[in-house]
Amino acid sequence: PAFHYAASLDGGPTHEVVSTDGKGNFAVLFSRNLLGPGRHRLTVTEINPASGKEERSLGFPFQI
Repeated sequence: PAFHYAASLDGGPTHEVVSTDGKGNFAVLFSRNLLGPGRHRLTVTEINPASGKEERSLGFPFQI
């Protein structure tokens, strides 16, 4: 929960992700109409608020 997160879809601009449960869990929702058929990747980046540095990025590939 102390870390900050940002998400991007298919390498696009990142958007801050906010945890609503105080434990660091979150959900990412987007309209299916924004994506065409094929392979896509949601990337979530973990950012250390103390240093402002990216700690790690996690990729979640999926296909429509």
